[in-house]
Amino acid sequence: MAKWTQSLMATFPAPAAVGSNKKLVLGIGASPWVLWYDENLVNISAPSPGPVAPPVRVVFSPDGNLCVIATASVIYRYDTSGGTVTYLGAFPSPPAWSGIKDVVFNAAGTRLMVVDSAVSPYVWVYNTATWTTVTAPTSGIGAGSLVGAFDGTANSMAAIGTGVVDIHLFDTPGMTVSATQLGTQPSVGAWQAGEFSPDGAYFAVNASGSPSPMRVWKMSSRSAPLANPGTMPADNSSNNAGSLVWNPSGTKFFLGEPFGTSIYNVSGTSVTLDTQFDYNLIGGGYAVWKRDGTKLYMTHRGGTPRFFVKTVAGWTADTNPAVQPTNDPRAIGSNI
Repeated sequence: MAKWTQSLMATFPAPAAVGSNKKLVLGIGASPWVLWYDENLVNISAPSPGPVAPPVRVVFSPDGNLCVIATASVIYRYDTSGGTVTYLGAFPSPPAWSGIKDVVFNAAGTRLMVVDSAVSPYVWVYNTATWTTVTAPTSGIGAGSLVGAFDGTANSMAAIGTGVVDIHLFDTPGMTVSATQLGTQPSVGAWQAGEFSPDGAYFAVNASGSPSPMRVWKMSSRSAPLANPGTMPADNSSNNAGSLVWNPSGTKFFLGEPFGTSIYNVSGTSVTLDTQFDYNLIGGGYAVWKRDGTKLYMTHRGGTPRFFVKTVAGWTADTNPAVQPTNDPRAIGSNI
């Protein structure tokens, strides 16, 4: 029996091991429009078909098994559950989008919010099991809405507008929607980025203008934002929702802006500067945290390199990926 088994194994070798599903995706401003990397940050072949315009957002579902890449008018979906990435098709029966600014999953991955600055009603919420719309806000959102966000615990939904539009929270237990005001628009510029901390304890937003109108609210006492830290970048204007990103534990957030990058610590009612680096590089910065919080994958729209990695402990430089974008990065997402 042993000899027969050995002979059979020799005739029918074991299947090849399935590669890791961990990926990182950069959206860039020219063809091929996206660069895909494996968990070791080695450039790999991009799945086909792919975007034919600059991506504005790249997001992975919380379980890492679905990647969504959005351009201004099309949303592409990819199965990333296995070693090989599989194209699932563009968004089924979409509205006539023309100004997509943000796409975001809720904490369970059961909902996907799409924010379009140009097409009414400006915010859509989809059931990711069926890709059909569910209850979404029908009031309180205006043209120019830029950012969407889901509370990591209660799945409250926020949508931020430009001009005189306030920040509104749309409480969504059971996907019933009732809007409450969170804060008012600063006069120095338009909101550009906003995100809840993963535990839902805080909500941070960033806007254009100088001095920076960055704000952080503690959600248990949301009547007024926390005091801004004393050290602020000169100008935090950005045109991408990925320029403000919380770490997995909700204790730090990345803030990218045209002339550098800042990391802020948040604890209790205190917001303090952790570090600033690459401050003389020109171009807005975008980032995604490693899911265990130990690294920050960063990109910016000017300088060399344009894609690099920082280890959070000491903020030391990690190995930069060998294959760098040759055109301005526009978005970054990862399930690593």
